[in-house]
Amino acid sequence: MGIAKQWIGVVLALCLSIASAGMPARADSWELPKVESYFSGDRQWRLEVRPRPIESQLKYFEDGMEGRDAAGGLAGASQKSAEASLQRRQGERWTTVWEGPLLNDVAPVSALVAPDGRFVTFDNWHSTGYGPKTVVIYDTAGRAVRSMGLKDFLPPAYVAILGRSVSSIMWSGEHRISKDGRRVLVNVYAPQDDEGGKPMKYVDIAFDLETGRQLPNTGKAWAAAAKTAERDYREKQSKDAVELAEFTAPLRAPNSEKELDWRRYAYEAWGRLTQDSDGASPYVLVIGAGDETDPETTRGVLQELLAGVAAPKRTVMLLGPSQDELQRSIEEEAAAAPPGKLAGRRVYVVADAARYEAMAKALQRSGADCVRIDPAVAIEQRPQRLKNFIEFRRRQDTAEL
Repeated sequence: MGIAKQWIGVVLALCLSIASAGMPARADSWELPKVESYFSGDRQWRLEVRPRPIESQLKYFEDGMEGRDAAGGLAGASQKSAEASLQRRQGERWTTVWEGPLLNDVAPVSALVAPDGRFVTFDNWHSTGYGPKTVVIYDTAGRAVRSMGLKDFLPPAYVAILGRSVSSIMWSGEHRISKDGRRVLVNVYAPQDDEGGKPMKYVDIAFDLETGRQLPNTGKAWAAAAKTAERDYREKQSKDAVELAEFTAPLRAPNSEKELDWRRYAYEAWGRLTQDSDGASPYVLVIGAGDETDPETTRGVLQELLAGVAAPKRTVMLLGPSQDELQRSIEEEAAAAPPGKLAGRRVYVVADAARYEAMAKALQRSGADCVRIDPAVAIEQRPQRLKNFIEFRRRQDTAEL
């Protein structure tokens, strides 16, 4: 899989979150990786992990979307992946046993070191739980004994029901090395019946450090977790079917006074109408909603938009349940705003034919490129967007992003 395809999944996750929640989603907060040291329990072995240098999270994201190798890397940097050195204590000194690259692109999220120097890395910086390098077992010569994704050691239904954020899967607890030093105990989230208010539970899955072989999953805790995962998966399938039907059906303007309903409509309309929707989000302003708490604040935001202060360079969408209020607000604030502040920017206005001409005329002095969305016309889903949606769901359920 190419690097650009991985990042398409991340962007689509953001877009789907926007459509479902009615507002822009926040990506996970990741600090830039730094050098980390991990010790064996007896402190006789040390693994020092050196991440591939990253200029910034934004540069990493932008390069990933462009499909560039070594996404986010510093100019002139020679390091192409995470690197590590495995050291053994010799009296008061540390002696390097092995030094070289790890399988992780930037850095693992954590690591464990066994009493004999074998080590295990977990997850990838900026994307826990996804991909074939979620768990990697190494020998003391730095050779990868086994590299695994979640689907390699968990049933498909189990992987599918694990919690997701924009970038990651929340799949694990505190991993550890067994007392005899021969196994790694991978600590996996265990779904429970009626989880409300209960502390999260986890179950161990054991792997032989020498061979990478997974030991049989036994015991009541694992059986209960697997059974609950199957039940949750059936419920998820039902919800996914409803979501797919809504995503596929023609989009109609809401018969509602609620701001959130109009926001959801705006983001989904924009996604269906524009090819740009896979990489950016518009600034949506709902005017005249029945549950609007502070109309003056909304007017103030409109003033800032027309003055070019709010949401610079972003596409704008103006809409609301009352066409009369929408027209009045746009005409009054556009007349008072400094001219030319939206030059080169696109402004979508959800307006009927009777009122759009007056709104577009009022917005002319701002320099905006106005586009009308007719609230009376249902908007069909774009075929490529639907295809991307289905593929994204499949990859998300299998932890392949």
